Amino acid sequence: MQSPIGGPRFWRRLVSRWLHPARRMQREWNERAQTDPQGYIGRGYAGSDAQFWASGAPDLDGLILDGLELDRRATVLEIGCGVGRLLRPLAARAHRVIGVDIAPAMIEQGRTLLADLPEFLCMSPMAAWMRSRKPRSTSSIPSPSSSTSRQNARSPCT
Repeated sequence: MQSPIGGPRFWRRLVSRWLHPARRMQREWNERAQTDPQGYIGRGYAGSDAQFWASGAPDLDGLILDGLELDRRATVLEIGCGVGRLLRPLAARAHRVIGVDIAPAMIEQGRTLLADLPEFLCMSPMAAWMRSRKPRSTSSIPSPSSSTSRQNARSPCT
């Protein structure tokens, strides 16, 4: 006898939607990347490429940093970087910028659009996690008796 609400397929799909929102989000953002990434990322700034890219610095200052000064030696991680509207002005203020996005299509566009930036890396969250799990060489890990401070040890993302 079939359930009045739905059969096994219905319940599998329903549970899948609850348990796997990242898959849905990835699919939706990949679709957006194919149609109009600037329109979805920079609402109100997507009139032209120039407007879109120019909006990054004021939004970074007014909405994100809000008076915070970055150390020029800093490594900055932006989660949900899209095509890199905020990464470009961040790159002018930090030593290294890393962008992570759930949508591979956004990452590919970001890599292309920001290829001129020094010390720039754009990757998927899974790639970032896998990269952080790689064993580091023992030469990059300071010994307890070493005078080298912890902050001089190599980052797992390098």
